[in-house]
Amino acid sequence: MGVHFISVLGTSLYEPVVYHFPEEDRRGEEQEFVQIAMLEELRDQIAGEGKISIFLTDGARKRNWEDRIYSDKDVQFSERWTSGKKQAVCEGQNKPGMMSVLKKDYPELWERTEEIRISNASTEEEIWSVFEAIYNAIEEDDEIVFDITHSFRSIPMLAITIINYAKVLKNCTLKGIYYGAYEAAETAGGVKYAPIVDLTVYNEILEWTNAAEAFMQYGFASKMKAVYDKKMSTIPNEEKKEWGPIKGKITAMQNLSSAIFTCRGTDASKLESKKKSALAQKSVKNAYESLVAKSTEASKAKAREMKPLYPLIDKIEERYQEYFSGETNFEIGCGVVRWSIQNSMVQQGYTALEETMITYLCARYQLDDRTERTREDIVGKAVTGIAKYIEQKQSAQYFEEHREEAAETICRAIMQMKGKPSEADGKIREIVLTIPLPLVQLCKKIKDRRNDINHFGFRDNPVSADLLNAELKELYNDFMKLTNAADWCIEDECRQ
Repeated sequence: MGVHFISVLGTSLYEPVVYHFPEEDRRGEEQEFVQIAMLEELRDQIAGEGKISIFLTDGARKRNWEDRIYSDKDVQFSERWTSGKKQAVCEGQNKPGMMSVLKKDYPELWERTEEIRISNASTEEEIWSVFEAIYNAIEEDDEIVFDITHSFRSIPMLAITIINYAKVLKNCTLKGIYYGAYEAAETAGGVKYAPIVDLTVYNEILEWTNAAEAFMQYGFASKMKAVYDKKMSTIPNEEKKEWGPIKGKITAMQNLSSAIFTCRGTDASKLESKKKSALAQKSVKNAYESLVAKSTEASKAKAREMKPLYPLIDKIEERYQEYFSGETNFEIGCGVVRWSIQNSMVQQGYTALEETMITYLCARYQLDDRTERTREDIVGKAVTGIAKYIEQKQSAQYFEEHREEAAETICRAIMQMKGKPSEADGKIREIVLTIPLPLVQLCKKIKDRRNDINHFGFRDNPVSADLLNAELKELYNDFMKLTNAADWCIEDECRQ
């Protein structure tokens, strides 16, 4: 679909003035209807596949859409005009309506015009009826230009909300919101020149607001990047280089957000030698370090030029620091779990919690927490072996009272699976003999919940979504208490 021009016609007797866009020379003819001046600019874009929607109250239809007869009050009102066209305002004479102007002078635009009746929007019910009328007039993929010059009461605010609603559901875009500023007109040579003001920035502010909400409530940085990219598309190419510091920071935020969502919990810089940009996409820790490195004075100064951007970036960096400024994989893992709980990321939370428990056990038993061999072949097998042993004996107490026997049984079973003993068997035996039983029980429950999610609920007794959500915080707090890190426990009320 092409350009869709939307306007609400009012009821006043409008003085003919020369409406012009500020960046253009003052030219054109005096126009009573600002809509005609705007349509002159959009003529070629609308005449093909475009559309014009004029919304009319009953009063606007009678006063300005249809032809009518000038009254004595009209004559008195027009005496205040500067325009020489006031001489044509005579009682009993015909006043051409906007419909007649379109039909006569712009037949190709008239063919694309639809008039739509609306109420005065005086009550909540009427406001919803106006909302529905405007929304229904918008079609898929429309490029909307909204004139709010003569809109009444709440229409300008309503228009912005409708457009943003339609952007989501109908994939439309906003080309501009304009206002014919009659009250700012300047007189020269007996003619009034009124600027057509671009108010699209108000919609931009709303988009930044949505981006801020997406981050603060759900941890999404992608919305902010999308709004930023859209803003950059309006900046001349020769100026884009100046925005390099901001681009780097936005990219770093997006990398960190993606690393969190995909559970990149390890410090990748210790595993492989790659460019920092590549590491930032493989590790929460490395992504956070990249963001800190991008937080230069130059980037901050440039962010201040994009008014809604600076406080948003400032808040994002403040929150990220709270969770991801730790040095160890254990600290980062706990940060990801807390972040997941605060932002309703249940699956990521369970994944991070189980792996962070393994990280903790690696540290407890002086094992390298970065390799699959130590995490899976030693810690994983030891904890799983204990859980199976308890299940077979149907008694945790029996395990506590017979750890030597349990260690022998578990190590023998692992050796049979491998076919030969290894140096890891001694460490597995040490874990079985000394690990606190509550840690094992907690590991088992977390693993069970994680498997429930990762198997898509295809289990004999799948857990409800509400229970998975509620238990994540409880299990995390239990883990913090068992590791003597209770200061990181999450209070009952999460930040909203």
